[in-house]
Amino acid sequence: MDMNNYRPISLTSVVCKLMETIIRNYTVEHMTSNDYLYDRQFGFIKGRTAVMQLLRMLDEWTEYIDSGGQIDCIYTDLEKAFDKVPHKKLISKLASRKV
Repeated sequence: MDMNNYRPISLTSVVCKLMETIIRNYTVEHMTSNDYLYDRQFGFIKGRTAVMQLLRMLDEWTEYIDSGGQIDCIYTDLEKAFDKVPHKKLISKLASRKV
């Protein structure tokens, strides 16, 4: 068992959870209404789960292979990539965007 695969559990108060939900909903609404999200974005948008994305891709690939095409695919695991985000650089880029 590799302990690096486990993240600490944090017990959050109801007020924090409520604020998190409000901020998340506002952020997603802002990104959606300003077309910042790609129409094939899945995972954190209501009604668009990662499983739905996989099923959609499987359907598209099956259709393409049935018509004689070839599929080349590369899978990546980005779970730990977010632990290495240069936060100062990201904040700088976000601040430079016109809102």
